[in-house]
Amino acid sequence: MPIILKEKALWFNDVIIVPQLGTVRSRKEIKPELHRFIASCMTAVVGPTFAQAATDLGITVCIPRFLGVDKEISIYNGCYNKKNLYLSMGLNDLNRVKEFSKTGCQNYLVDVASGYLPHIEETVKLLVDNTPIKNIILGNVTTVTGFHYLAGIAKKHKLNCIIRCGLSNGSACQTYSNVGVGSGAFSELVEISPYKSQYDNVFLASDGGLKDGGYISKSLLAGSDFCFIGGAFAKALEAEAHIGGDGTYYGLASDKNQILSTGAKYRHSEGTEYKIDTKELKPLKEIVDEIWGCVSSAVSYSGFSSLSDAIGQGTFQVKFNSLPPRKRY
Repeated sequence: MPIILKEKALWFNDVIIVPQLGTVRSRKEIKPELHRFIASCMTAVVGPTFAQAATDLGITVCIPRFLGVDKEISIYNGCYNKKNLYLSMGLNDLNRVKEFSKTGCQNYLVDVASGYLPHIEETVKLLVDNTPIKNIILGNVTTVTGFHYLAGIAKKHKLNCIIRCGLSNGSACQTYSNVGVGSGAFSELVEISPYKSQYDNVFLASDGGLKDGGYISKSLLAGSDFCFIGGAFAKALEAEAHIGGDGTYYGLASDKNQILSTGAKYRHSEGTEYKIDTKELKPLKEIVDEIWGCVSSAVSYSGFSSLSDAIGQGTFQVKFNSLPPRKRY
């Protein structure tokens, strides 16, 4: 018989941060932690120009896996700061693993939509056996069970791990509407984040729907150590959509990405595309400065002197006048 959970699914628009007594005179005293912003592995965002600009700013960047191995390696080699630069993998692709191993890259994202698949560890083992991997990003999950599953894999293979939390929340994702699968982006963080303390070097990343500084701030204060950002970064002049693309932002499971990456539609669509308003375009640094200004202000309002101290320590109220969670942004 169907199982109906008792708790309510909450999205970021359902809650508001409640201010606390301050500990800093100004948000400018809060040191930037820009590595906590992760540029999603979206082909409409990450290309050579964006990757170089973002890594120079100290942002974590995931190179998309649909560009072809040669181009992906070229983007990797073209970045001076590789500390937080990740190459992306599908499942059980030994040829890709062997080619990537030649770069010396130590950071990998296993880029699959569902972190519940039973054969994820096979790909992790391929990477461990064939590359100098130290850091891995796994996902996506929305439950404590899923978190423990992926954290256990990372622990077994002695890897530092970021686990992506969130399904069908992105602006170009339609899994919620087309398939019916999803979860509250805020409530899943609150549920999962307390279990991070059971593991060494396992972190949580909110993935999907972080449309602005307010949502990003809420995700961090709710327990996310990192934030995947796609649509907001697509408004950067350096985004690939405005350099080698047609000015549209689209999901990796959309018809458009299927055709661009393979030449044909090969499965049902769980993504969409939309035109980016050119009036909203600005240099990446301006976007990042604006987001960090919002985050640092939220940290200050919440009574903390650093983002590291504020993560997972926010005080929230649930609103009664929330907008629909799937409202286009």
